[in-house]
Amino acid sequence: MDRSKADNAVALGKVGPSRHVRRPGVMLCLGLLAAAGFASSLALAPRLLRSEGAESAGRPDWDRLAECRFVPEYDRRLNKVLISVRANGASLALHHELLMRLPEYTQVILLMPAGYLSAIEAELKGKPYADRIRIAAYDPDVQPNLLFYYVFPDKDRLVEVSVGPRPAARRLDSVWAQDLLEVTTGPNGRPVLLVPPVHKYFSGVAANRDDRLESDNACLQVLSAEQLELQRVPVAFRGGNVLVDRINGRRVVFIGSDTFRTARAASQAFGRQELTESEIIACLKRALNADLVVVMGRSGPQPEHIFHLDQAMMLLHGGVAVVARIVGGAPDAPEQATKLADARDFLSEARSRLRELGYRVVDLATSAQDVLQFRHRINAIPYVDAETGQRTVLMPVFPSGQGGSDERLAERNSQTLRSLGCRVVRVPTQAHNLHGGIHCLVNVLE
Repeated sequence: MDRSKADNAVALGKVGPSRHVRRPGVMLCLGLLAAAGFASSLALAPRLLRSEGAESAGRPDWDRLAECRFVPEYDRRLNKVLISVRANGASLALHHELLMRLPEYTQVILLMPAGYLSAIEAELKGKPYADRIRIAAYDPDVQPNLLFYYVFPDKDRLVEVSVGPRPAARRLDSVWAQDLLEVTTGPNGRPVLLVPPVHKYFSGVAANRDDRLESDNACLQVLSAEQLELQRVPVAFRGGNVLVDRINGRRVVFIGSDTFRTARAASQAFGRQELTESEIIACLKRALNADLVVVMGRSGPQPEHIFHLDQAMMLLHGGVAVVARIVGGAPDAPEQATKLADARDFLSEARSRLRELGYRVVDLATSAQDVLQFRHRINAIPYVDAETGQRTVLMPVFPSGQGGSDERLAERNSQTLRSLGCRVVRVPTQAHNLHGGIHCLVNVLE
């Protein structure tokens, strides 16, 4: 996405092409603005003095979080999940196949802008899952003359963009629910949602640069009406770049190295000194009540085509870590070959680190073209069926177009997962067209 994916340009009134935006994404965002006649500017050191929610973001209830324990995804039941739709052209088209394959007992909370309520209700009409969806609607709060301060994963500074007089939404605009928050569990067994201080951007009125700025994820507060407890933590992160597990008696949190840049950039909005890596690790360790935080990746940006950990690995029961392995021929184009080599190096490093921690590492096959097209077969959803107790994996499958290789890889990977004791449910998806996947689309709360 970061999963900055397709969403970075969306808040500016345009539909962007990808979930993840690195250096090319910055230029794309600006190019869209210029093409629309907007006034655009980059300022890598914007004047940010105050931000809405700064106090609460800096002071979570640490005593409360000390009582909580996270549940690894593979031990969750899919009793309750969160999905979200964009604030610009809200639709469940990307979610439909996944919703069709969730257990019939799964309750779905849909986070969405209130202005699209009628359209979503019409889209849900006649769907077999319609009666299991509860809508949490928020006001997108559209207004003119906004400044946006974006968090990009390869930037240590916020990026300032002005949209001029054209109205723009200043609220959350993401289809990727996985990235919005992390889930832990209170002593009563109810989920506690760990919300970062920002998802992708802060915003404020351009004419009042020193006025209070607002985070794009302030609207997550509407989830409180669903009897969900929210705790704001002072370190920015993307949920797809955070994985949690228990192994050898230890509670372990994995983070991708891009988390450091995300957290450092966002901290500017609170007038703080730049966070150190040790401070970021300590905060996440405390927030998730973990024994160990493991950083995956080099000091530079994560690979362009594996920008979140859920595109590289999936943790399963019994100390098993399933890691993507790129098989088959390499592309001829030098630029693509370089990107692929970067991805291979990241995956190789991940395998080594996981083995050091005591994991049994199992490969899940993916082709070079899969990686280059963001078709991440590892981006799956493990859970325990609440009715049968069967360990299950919702596994993405993609439109066939490679001479039958897609079906061969799907069957090969299905056999691998079945050998690990998992039932496999295939989920057709087009989410890769926005550089995401089925795991990105949903956040499993219980």
